[in-house]
Amino acid sequence: MKSLLLLLFLPLAGCISVRQTPLPANQAVAVDYPATVAGDRKAELRLANSFRYGSGGVGRNEAESLRHWLDGAEAGNADAQMALASHYRTSDRERAAYWYLRAAEAGNRQALGALATLYGDSRNGTPDYPAALKWAYAAGNAYQINLYQKQLTPEAQADAKRQAEEWKSRQPAKEKQ
Repeated sequence: MKSLLLLLFLPLAGCISVRQTPLPANQAVAVDYPATVAGDRKAELRLANSFRYGSGGVGRNEAESLRHWLDGAEAGNADAQMALASHYRTSDRERAAYWYLRAAEAGNRQALGALATLYGDSRNGTPDYPAALKWAYAAGNAYQINLYQKQLTPEAQADAKRQAEEWKSRQPAKEKQ
């Protein structure tokens, strides 16, 4: 009863009204969701990131984030493919490699270096140095090439270089944007 009486005598100036409380950002709900439904892939990526980080007026929701990335990735969006690959990088090397490769085929040059790192990193299981060197050659990353060459025989190095050249020759020429 004392606490109730105490509350009655608090000055009203110290209370916060609903009108003074700022509204949460609603970019994801008000702008990105309708644009996503209309087929805007950039809005879909923003929506996926909103769900990933709990921003834009929505709470964190990994399943929703993955769903939006997957929609974009399956539609051929290299940024969504990279996001999915990055998500799976530490938990599922095969899925990560699949999405990095799709991104590389869509013209994302960073995906090639990411593939080299994925295969050369012992945190993702036993390193696959021949595959790591192949993707380092495909990316033209001198640092990675030097790093992974040290792990292989000259014959394995030559084979990795040949595989990288074969892969690159099968890729259609990308127009400069």
